[in-house]
Amino acid sequence: MRLRLKNLWAIKLRQRKYIRNYCQIKSLHYLLSATEYAFQDSFIIFKNVINNLQDIDGVVCYSLFQLPEDKILRKEIINKIIKNKKSIHFACENLAIINEEDKEIIENMWAVKQTLPNCINSIDTWMRKNSKKFFFTPLHNKTKRNY
Repeated sequence: MRLRLKNLWAIKLRQRKYIRNYCQIKSLHYLLSATEYAFQDSFIIFKNVINNLQDIDGVVCYSLFQLPEDKILRKEIINKIIKNKKSIHFACENLAIINEEDKEIIENMWAVKQTLPNCINSIDTWMRKNSKKFFFTPLHNKTKRNY
């Protein structure tokens, strides 16, 4: 358990450094880091930051894929940021949502991410799995050919 906590801490530290560097490159004023709880689908701290946007210019996330997977919740958060005339940046992807047009790019990236697990890895793998299913009959397996 102690090793797992140490690894989580190291990951969070790396993410903070990456965000700080992103802010420096983009000339954004880095105030402080808000760290989300480490359980699955937890957005308690993130929602708190979003609800207190009046005190800040925007939010910088480590990655776009730290947003909620739920499309409705994700759009709700992004709409709130745009409505308050703030911005949300994603350091790893080097992207930012500043206006309505930027939302479409983000949603397209999420659509690709959610589609990828259903795609084939390679044609060779697909052929090995499915060749008998589509190209041969059971009779072909029994017959030996001498060419």
